[in-house]
Amino acid sequence: MSESTAGGPPRDENEPQPSEGAAPVPPTPPASPQTPPSPQPPASPQPSPYGAPPAGAYPPPAGPPPAQPPYGQQPPGQPPYGGPPPGQPPSAGQPGGYPPPAAPYGQPGYPGQPIQVQDAFSYGWNRFTQNAGVIIGGVLTYVAVFAGLSIAFWAILVGTATTTVDPETGAVSTAGGFAFGFGLFAFIAIVVVLGFLVQAAVVNVSLLVTRGKKLEYADFFRYPNLGNVILVALLVGLATGVLAITFVGPIVFVFFAQFTLFYVIDKKLGVFDAFKASFTVVSRNLGTVVLLFLGVYLAQLVGTLLCYVGLLVALPVAQIATAYVYRRLNDEQPV
Repeated sequence: MSESTAGGPPRDENEPQPSEGAAPVPPTPPASPQTPPSPQPPASPQPSPYGAPPAGAYPPPAGPPPAQPPYGQQPPGQPPYGGPPPGQPPSAGQPGGYPPPAAPYGQPGYPGQPIQVQDAFSYGWNRFTQNAGVIIGGVLTYVAVFAGLSIAFWAILVGTATTTVDPETGAVSTAGGFAFGFGLFAFIAIVVVLGFLVQAAVVNVSLLVTRGKKLEYADFFRYPNLGNVILVALLVGLATGVLAITFVGPIVFVFFAQFTLFYVIDKKLGVFDAFKASFTVVSRNLGTVVLLFLGVYLAQLVGTLLCYVGLLVALPVAQIATAYVYRRLNDEQPV
């Protein structure tokens, strides 16, 4: 390095010198201050490696959070617990998608348990005592109607039973005897039909009791499916009359047909379908129905021995017990 003759700064000897006659190289301008970098757009959020969106990826929801239903209740539009989805029918045997409720503890007659005849008569007695006034009043009304009809018919029959003798010819007129015979036949037919109407009314009342209905006096004068009730009465009378040539024929027929009126009134079945249903359910439950049949007969016997007054209690209790067994044999729970 050598000193400059002009008094300038020292110059490096190794630095190339400009040749003579060349244009001087302008000095390098000083570097300007560094310009700040232009702002870059923010990088898009990267997805979380665990599947959840990163914080700040979505704007917060507007408004307060939706109200939650109380504990134990389903949100609106959701199917009930254990039920089918909306629009899908519930499964068979479980209406609404819920399992059937259990019977109260200690209550007899839960479907699936063996039928106890003593439970049927206990049920009949309890329901009779709860509706004793209405039941006795309805039965006494029918007794009064039968008594009045009997007195009127016998007065007419006795009046037409006399024979007359023609004073001129001495011929005996037997027209009164024919009138007596025809009137007696008509009286028996009317009594049989009325007896079945009474039985139909009592069956209907017994079925209402097993549904938990509080009985009314007017219930004793309602006859559902009346046409089929009368046809059943005529067929039962005809069958027992034909089978009367044997000793056990009528008893066997009545035993197997004892639920016929129940099916006609309760299920609105036709006559022959009701007979078939009664015969079928009795044949499949012979042990239970035999005990019921004997219990009903014993109750009627006790009521008869008590000067027939006991029938006012024995017959309704036995009929309600029969309705109880009918419900149980059809997998229904009496109330």
